[in-house]
Amino acid sequence: MPRMPSRQALAVVPLIAGAILAAPPLAGRARAETATAEEAARLTALANQTMPPPAPGEAPDTTFEPAGDHYRMTVRTQRLLKPLEILGLKLDLGTLSWKQVRQADGTWRADAMERPPSTSSGFGVTSRTQFEGTEESLYLSADLQRLIRSTFTATRARVEQKRALVDATETSRDIRFEQTTDVAADGSLTYRLSNRRSDIQGKASVMPGAAPSADAIDYRAARETTDVTVEGLASGPLTALWSYLVAHPTRAELAAPDSALLDRLEAALPVFRRISVVSSMDGFALEPPGLSIGADTGTIRVAASGPVAGADAEFGLDLSGLSVKGPIPLAGLIPQSLSLGLKVAGLDLDFAARYAIQSLDIASDPPLGPDALTAIRASLAEADVTITLSPGHVRGPGYDIAWEGTLTMERGVPVGKATVTAAGLDRILAGLSAPGAPPGTAMVLTGLYAAQALADKDADGRSRWVIERKREHRVLVNGRVPGFWRR
Repeated sequence: MPRMPSRQALAVVPLIAGAILAAPPLAGRARAETATAEEAARLTALANQTMPPPAPGEAPDTTFEPAGDHYRMTVRTQRLLKPLEILGLKLDLGTLSWKQVRQADGTWRADAMERPPSTSSGFGVTSRTQFEGTEESLYLSADLQRLIRSTFTATRARVEQKRALVDATETSRDIRFEQTTDVAADGSLTYRLSNRRSDIQGKASVMPGAAPSADAIDYRAARETTDVTVEGLASGPLTALWSYLVAHPTRAELAAPDSALLDRLEAALPVFRRISVVSSMDGFALEPPGLSIGADTGTIRVAASGPVAGADAEFGLDLSGLSVKGPIPLAGLIPQSLSLGLKVAGLDLDFAARYAIQSLDIASDPPLGPDALTAIRASLAEADVTITLSPGHVRGPGYDIAWEGTLTMERGVPVGKATVTAAGLDRILAGLSAPGAPPGTAMVLTGLYAAQALADKDADGRSRWVIERKREHRVLVNGRVPGFWRR
């Protein structure tokens, strides 16, 4: 599904701020006071204390100026974001400025933000994002080191994106972007991000250097929501690492013999305890010329532990109300809903991460050589990994296929069991056998007829296959060795 390309332009600065330290609870009203030059100088020093000082003659990244009953805070993001260029990403948020008011408990509220359009480029993609009708508020701790909560809303957003072969434009309305941070007993953070937008409309054209034309691909969605949670974020070590990168923003500086980069990278492990992302879209439609592909709802779920021993990761996809309109082969077999889930557990990502860090050669391109990659792959292959196929299904007109199973890699040997059931298999076979079926259908038909011959029947008439992989390299289907597997 098309996504808003420059959402990171909205998130990076608050995320860096939020990852610094802990967060006290929010408190209410602003404190009535007269801003002074002395206090502005003190706040400027506080705001810059976690980052290295700028070069002589250059202004600090963050400055405060007295403005009657409040302060005006200005953040020049160029130097703070320059380390991203080492990774091949250039993010330009320009200079940000907003009104800063002290609250009754000493914390700060910032609003009335002024921001220019943001741009980003990297990995063959450039984009420009502009918001209209914006309102933004940030709550910061008394020492300005901790983001407590931030909320951003806009009536409209426009994104222009260029890739090697694609030009695209996109608009959306009623954008809401909210993030919070909470401190744990060990000083780590739980970071939560919520993004909402509606009335999404876009156009993409495979015409490099030209505006999207009449034969472009149109897409739209009624609503999109994304929720991100990062637990156990190593805020202190990550801030120290970023400060070091700001002070050493080039590959040559990081590759110097006295560079402390590797130690700082390792000190930040495992970076976070767990991350989860849930993204949903309602009323989605993709419309190439002469064709329309739609879905009532679609949800993607991703979750993973940090790079630890025994790491795990999950992926899930749910689609409902699928429809295709247009002259395409086998249109009568198009699924109407799909549910797919997969989990991998038992990976020793702690060893992989530490080995990768200690094997880095910043002066080389790529910095991680083939020998290190081979060693990491070998360590992962030796792990006792378990792959779980969660209960899932694909349903279409007159058919329903469901599955679940588990596979464990025992020192490189796969052992496991999966169950597949199907109703309406005859409907699928008839559709594939109909005149006008595309090339390659005959091979699929051969496989389906062979599978049908191996199936057992449930009481409700569903076909069932219980597939087992034994340690002695045998494969059984419903307790029998398939003819094609016999030696």
